[in-house]
Formats: sequence, structure tokens, C-alpha cells
Amino acid sequence: MSVRPLPLPVLLVLLGTAACGAPPTPAADVLHDGAEVASVLGGADTAGFARALTVRPFRFPADHGSHPDFRTEWWYVTGHLEAVDGRRFGVQFTIFRSALAPRADPSASPWAARQAYMAHLALSSPDEAVFRAWERFERGTLGLAGAELSAGDGAPPELEVHVGDWRLSGSFGAEDTFRIRASAEGVKLDLRLAEGKGIVLNGEAGLSRKGPEPGNASYYYSMPRMPTEGRLVWHGDTLRVRGVSWMDREWSTSVLG
Repeated sequence: MSVRPLPLPVLLVLLGTAACGAPPTPAADVLHDGAEVASVLGGADTAGFARALTVRPFRFPADHGSHPDFRTEWWYVTGHLEAVDGRRFGVQFTIFRSALAPRADPSASPWAARQAYMAHLALSSPDEAVFRAWERFERGTLGLAGAELSAGDGAPPELEVHVGDWRLSGSFGAEDTFRIRASAEGVKLDLRLAEGKGIVLNGEAGLSRKGPEPGNASYYYSMPRMPTEGRLVWHGDTLRVRGVSWMDREWSTSVLG
């Protein structure tokens, strides 16, 4: 069964209810309330959050990890794959982080979450004219979802961004390498992405302005043309695949006026 991505206003209501444990608001009610994308992405609710105001130095591998002081962030991968038998596939895997509050409440329940996460997986088969997509939501607590960059004892840093068992992992030694693992309804993906062309800073040295007002911008870099190989289970067939991917990394607090 295909699942379409939710409209942004619906997504944000679901993320908010995930934080407090209330049942999700029905989509019809959300749309009736008339939430506007501009009000969500604009500057009305920026108090306490960091903002993309000026050019900053990027530091890697630290910037592969999370920036929880900003309201919104994503790890976004798209790719073209080809199986040994010649079948072609398109893949998209994204994990979104959305901050629900600028600071954690130290007295809150262990179930309370300052961050909420959404993951989206899509696969297309142009040879079969098939497109399928799935998504997941979790609060960033109790191991349900999170984004951690760890390093210790002289070992290379390791990145783990996950929503449930859907994962984007990274290892940063002599070369940056990433791994994607996700499965849903007869589909299983396990891909390894090499560094490829390397890091490209978008906009003005990584400051991507979206509007004229100060702070209506994001910090944004890409890793294009990443050699990709791995395994895809597609409707009962286990396929060795290889191809090329592109990863976008972006974080911000407000982007529209």
C-alpha cells in the first residue's frame, strides 16, 4: 500500500501531539483550522531557538550530527540504483527532526520529548511504473528516535540517526561513509554510501538565505555523487544494487517572512 507524505501543517500537528501523548488530531480538523505553511516556517515562533543569521565555520564530522538548538533539521538522501539484472530503481530516505521546545524541562516525565522525528522512505521502479512510499513518527526519547554522534577512546566518530529501526549511520575516519537501513511491506533496503565528491557548501559559504529578513535562512551543505551499493529486497527478490546518491543536510529555525 502506498502512503503519501503528509502536508506540512498536518505533520506539525502530529509531531506536537506525539510530544504530549495526546491522540492525533484528525487530518480533516487540521485542514479545517487553516494552518498556513508561512506561519509554520516563518518567524512567529522563534523565541529561544538558534537562528541562521551569519556565515559560520562548518566543522566535520560534528556538523554531520544534530543541531538541537535549531527548530528544524533533516538528513535527506536520494539516489538512482541499478540491479545486476538491469532493473532500475529510485530511492529517497529522509529523517526529519523538529524541536518542540527550545529547552528541555528537567522535571518532565521520561516520556516527555523536546524533539520529534519523522522518517520517510520512497522507492520507485520506472521499469514497472511503480512508486511506493512509507513514513514513521516517533518522539525523541526512550530510544524511540534520535540523532547521536559519538566518539571515544581514539575511535573514529560514529553517527546514528534513527526512527525506530529505520537508520542512517555514519563512520568518519579517513573517508566519510554512510549506511541506510529500512524495511516496510515486502521491501528492505541496506545501502552503503561512500564520500564521493565530498562536501559542498550551498548559498553563501553554507548560509542559504530564504528571505530578506535576518534569520530567514538555513545552514545547508550537500554531498553529491556518492557511490552507492548494497542490497534491495523488492517483492520477494533480493537484488544486489549499485548506483549514485546525493545527500542534503540542512538546519534552520525560520525560513519564510
